[in-house]
Amino acid sequence: MIALTLTLQASEKPSYHWGSAFHGMLMSLLPGEMAAYLHGDGQRLISQWIQPLNQNRLIWRIQLLDDDVAATVAKAIQNVPELYVRDRRAAFPVIRADCREAYAESLLDEAASARPRSSVTLEICTPATHKSGGRYVTLPTADMIARSLARHVSAVWPGIIFSDDEEMERLCGCLRVGRYALSSATYGVGGSYALGYIGRMELRFDGSEEERRLLNALFSFAPWCGIGAKTSLGMGGCRLIAGEQGKRASAEGPA
Repeated sequence: MIALTLTLQASEKPSYHWGSAFHGMLMSLLPGEMAAYLHGDGQRLISQWIQPLNQNRLIWRIQLLDDDVAATVAKAIQNVPELYVRDRRAAFPVIRADCREAYAESLLDEAASARPRSSVTLEICTPATHKSGGRYVTLPTADMIARSLARHVSAVWPGIIFSDDEEMERLCGCLRVGRYALSSATYGVGGSYALGYIGRMELRFDGSEEERRLLNALFSFAPWCGIGAKTSLGMGGCRLIAGEQGKRASAEGPA
């Protein structure tokens, strides 16, 4: 996980809509073979999004699920004093760079060894959307969110339990939406706008301890994978809020 804190020299206010432009800039910095891979079969191995901080600062968050991809991306952007985003026609000086190493195995191990939670709250920070029957679905179900995460995790481990349709059917039967505070939001991609949702949603885990443990493991990937479609382009950026803090946040609504 890479987080670059950047400053904006122009008077324009930072926006999460810039995620697509930053993705294009990142691809231009990578070797051609790696960029082509991340545009195609490897697109589920990267998610990235923009977190505006204030009038002239933002954090560019990049999550990577593959060690080789992570090493290549880190090499391309670490120790760079500023980033020039051509689509924004602007240079962004880097004032802080944070890099946290985490491997898919360690995320699963932590979730497997911890006491299984009965709920988590997702804070969806950039608009998320899902596709069903070739159409975008802007009001999510718990099933859609879980299966979205399963597809991302299965891209790393094709044989993992979350890639099994019957197992996912069983786990989705133990999952339901609790409190939520969502609103519709648009996101600019390639000159058009995708309609999605943003805000907070509590997801409750029923079933046996084993089933709750597996759901905890699956949702531990949410901040790394993003939620829904086009996460490599800046959509579906999210964070997890656990326990009572998450329940209060869902009840209070978006920050």
